[in-house]
Amino acid sequence: MDSRDTNAQARACRKLWAAVLASALRDLQNKPKYGAAASNRHMAQTWIDSDESSPSSFVWVCRVLEIDPERTRTAIYKHVGSMTYA
Repeated sequence: MDSRDTNAQARACRKLWAAVLASALRDLQNKPKYGAAASNRHMAQTWIDSDESSPSSFVWVCRVLEIDPERTRTAIYKHVGSMTYA
């Protein structure tokens, strides 16, 4: 495997984990009171709030994406808190 393949794999990995983070943000922005969407929101909030650093955790994903987990968490909640819901 040459460096181009390695770089392409690294980019693909970052793209995948960025999509996971974006999905959690979408789930968190949703404010249902019950059902699967409410469960997804709860799971997203639990995932974002966790300080766990094992693979696939919020902290780990932030590190893969080379972003600060605390600053990202703060920005997410600031954004979600500023949203209005019908």
